[in-house]
Amino acid sequence: MTQKITDQEIRNLVIERLKSISDESSLMIGGDKKLSKSDMIKSVKDGDEIGQKIIDMQMTYLRDLASGKLMENIMSL
Repeated sequence: MTQKITDQEIRNLVIERLKSISDESSLMIGGDKKLSKSDMIKSVKDGDEIGQKIIDMQMTYLRDLASGKLMENIMSL
């Protein structure tokens, strides 16, 4: 039986992952806006376009990590 993860659970997971990064961390999206850690968390909480991009990036990373694809890519360098 497969258990469905809700959008809110995914959002909470991403927020917790963001909370674990250094306070000095930042993210550039589109080369025109630098987001601080707190900006990233706020965007994810608000569910805005940038927040959704952050969620998509985090979920892609986690899926690739779980499937072994991330390690394959690292080993091929």
